[in-house]
Amino acid sequence: MRALRYLAALGGVVVIAWTLQARAADTSALEKIAGSWDSECVERGCLIYRTVGLREDRAFIAEFAVEKGTQNVVQVTFYISPTVDVSKGFTLAFTNTSPKDGSFDVKLDESLTRVIPVGDCDKDACLARVEGGLVRQEGRPDLDLREQFLKRSLFIGGFWDGGEFRSSSTALFAFVRDYDAMLIKLRKLP
Repeated sequence: MRALRYLAALGGVVVIAWTLQARAADTSALEKIAGSWDSECVERGCLIYRTVGLREDRAFIAEFAVEKGTQNVVQVTFYISPTVDVSKGFTLAFTNTSPKDGSFDVKLDESLTRVIPVGDCDKDACLARVEGGLVRQEGRPDLDLREQFLKRSLFIGGFWDGGEFRSSSTALFAFVRDYDAMLIKLRKLP
């Protein structure tokens, strides 16, 4: 698996994938939909990752790399289709959810939307990387991806491929749960 090769190349840095954080009264049904994030640990850190999206033509893998000593995010990587239009980048967006009339109101937080560069393509995937987990764009405040994954309700990632914008989303409550579980494993490493 490409993520594990990346982890080994970083000398055991952890990669953390995206998930879901919903605020619902009954989360059991949502947990089944949200699924879980996988994690792998080595001496210097852990890897947590997940495929986001059900349709193969819109899916991508999201990962965070977290170092053992500092528990800081070293890098966030998105593995995208190798046929992506790299000139248009990879779009990141987050929503907030609030109860409304017995249901939920989902609102895109436009202040958190960013487009990051895509590159380093091979036959399997193109990569969109965020060093230190901080998206930095001139004229806009830095966007801490770990903070947003832990605070927001939904993550949306999108890219242009074949002249079409393709996106997938995931609720983030499973990320919160599985990130915490990964941190416990990380703290127990020798």
